[in-house]
Amino acid sequence: MADLSDVDLLTLACEPEFLDGCTALELDLIWRLEAAVHATQSARDQAAQLLDALWQAACCPDVRSGRA
Repeated sequence: MADLSDVDLLTLACEPEFLDGCTALELDLIWRLEAAVHATQSARDQAAQLLDALWQAACCPDVRSGRA
């Protein structure tokens, strides 16, 4: 499976001549790929925030109660 952090195709898709001659289906697939890449990055960011919050709760339980 391709690494979604590799955005070479999306970089190419930003070039005007890359889109010349693309069918509606190809344009739709490019749009869906871009949306998937952004959704994946957003999910990774949210997972990292959740992991940080869980780590803080596990390491510093008194912080939540105000007894640091």
